[in-house]
Amino acid sequence: MIVKKDEILEHFKMSNLLDSYFSDFSNEKYLCKKAGGDFEIPLNNEELNKPKNFGYQQRTRVDYSKIESPLEYHFITQLEKHLNSEVVLNCQWCVTTNGGRFRLDFLIEFKGKKIGIECDGKDFHNEYRDEWRDALILGSNQADVVYRFSGTDLFCFLNDCIHVLYHYESQIFNKRYTEIFTRLISEELLIALKNNRHLIQETNVFSVRTTNDWGEKVGWHNLKILRRNKKDENSNWVKLYEFSKKYHNLKIDDIIKQYEFKKTTI
Repeated sequence: MIVKKDEILEHFKMSNLLDSYFSDFSNEKYLCKKAGGDFEIPLNNEELNKPKNFGYQQRTRVDYSKIESPLEYHFITQLEKHLNSEVVLNCQWCVTTNGGRFRLDFLIEFKGKKIGIECDGKDFHNEYRDEWRDALILGSNQADVVYRFSGTDLFCFLNDCIHVLYHYESQIFNKRYTEIFTRLISEELLIALKNNRHLIQETNVFSVRTTNDWGEKVGWHNLKILRRNKKDENSNWVKLYEFSKKYHNLKIDDIIKQYEFKKTTI
């Protein structure tokens, strides 16, 4: 499917970001991936693997050849410049569990802690299956915590998403971020986190203001951050993982079928 540049910009005013993806609008066939929301961004492998520079020196710790979507690229180029120099950042990281092998979009490693991050484009994720997937990853000690951000939230409220990550994982961020984040994030999120510093639930929703092209506040958006933590022993993912251990020779979809079958027979 070919998507014209003007059609995308009509939905999403980010020409500085999107211009790097479009060099030729002849009848070339593009590989399209859903980025979240109601629009698609055309992309081919040659364009994706080209070095990109948005005004700062590109760092070599990100292997951009492994990034699979504009959503992931949009997220990691912004996050990477806020991370401290000791952080190891892995893209499309393969993990092995008793329910099969999976790939995390990103795995951050810092002083023994492993932080998984998933960028969920709307058409590529089933929330129920994702919960099972996270359960297998956490239970198999392939990550200590897994964060999930929706495509719409990442494209429209990227700095707010990054700051929620900072709220939980401040140790992976550099000193400069601690000095500038108040200029980057929404006022609503800043107030919400000051009033509730200890967010222990798996899913947190923050109401932030939306603006029009002139910067006028015109509405509200619910920013949803999902965080599954290995230390949360009472979370539902623990129950799912304990069930999966009974069927260690099965793949994830077959484990889910067994779980659903058991529920109907109780």
